Amino acid sequence: MRGRLRSTTAAVDLAPRAAPAAKPRRKKSFAPEAVRAAKDGLQRDLWESLRPYTWHTPSLRWTAELTLASILVTARELDDGDRFLSPLELERARRLLTTLVPQGEVAEAHRRLDLLATRGARRERLPAGVEPLEVIHLPCTGGAPRLKILVTGGVHGDERCGMGAAVLLAEQLAADERLRREVEITVVPAVMPRTMRAGTRRTADDVDPNRTFAALDGAPAEVRAVAGLIDRGYDLVLDLHGANPVRNGFFALHNGAAELLSPAVGAFAARWPVLRGEVRSYRLSEPGLAESDNQGTLKGYAQRHGARWAVTLEAPASLGYAEQVVGEYALAREIIAAAMAQTAGVA
Repeated sequence: MRGRLRSTTAAVDLAPRAAPAAKPRRKKSFAPEAVRAAKDGLQRDLWESLRPYTWHTPSLRWTAELTLASILVTARELDDGDRFLSPLELERARRLLTTLVPQGEVAEAHRRLDLLATRGARRERLPAGVEPLEVIHLPCTGGAPRLKILVTGGVHGDERCGMGAAVLLAEQLAADERLRREVEITVVPAVMPRTMRAGTRRTADDVDPNRTFAALDGAPAEVRAVAGLIDRGYDLVLDLHGANPVRNGFFALHNGAAELLSPAVGAFAARWPVLRGEVRSYRLSEPGLAESDNQGTLKGYAQRHGARWAVTLEAPASLGYAEQVVGEYALAREIIAAAMAQTAGVA
């Protein structure tokens, strides 16, 4: 039987982040009531966005880690447009969620790249100091690509959803035969594998990698490697991150890409909570869309080195890991669709 979804509260993951391995810095502390309010608001927004849908599954199972909310919002991304989340769509969503790369598991992310390499993708290992930078290339299958896309994740090791979303995006785009005929896609799931394993934002010598792209001479080897990759030339660069727990939704950071991003973020906001209200450090031009002048970022480097569009995507830490990953994936897909629309008819 079909029934209208009723609003409720779902469990979310609010596990504390690990402290830096060396030269500990005083961590920002967020008042518990502020985090709780952000969590409750995000969950309420998610459930409200599901109200137009009906669903039926007599045997659907979920746990604290695999919540009903995460299954439903993932199934919505797989919906065929009839706004009825069928048992097949719900089961596909459950399976997708159970195969997400676990938080911080760099070895599993790299194993998934190996699997993609057996399906026509090309694996590359860029020299980057102690260990190589793992890259996967999805070549255009229809000749010269209309759009060249670079996706990066894991610049900050304590923002683990970025790596998970990058792997999910690579896997889903690899299976999209229609898109592959027109697009060339390169994905770097973990720009900083050593900090991803440690769960830290900064390196052991107290360097924030995403503030070193302006002066590469003193940058970590991984940053220099990904900068060299960016220099090969891309139309669209998406850098996937996670925001702090008091951000009240997903958002995209840019400089001069509002024409591309405004319709993409608007479509995404119909299904997912986006950042609203006053935001320190950024200039919020509309819900979910902000400009940033932070220096030394991957986004800034890509823009200076020829990318038509360079965007940082942020997922709110107040959501559980699965919802962060799926939401960031969904926002990236909307932006790719908007970029395809803007390049339609361009030789």
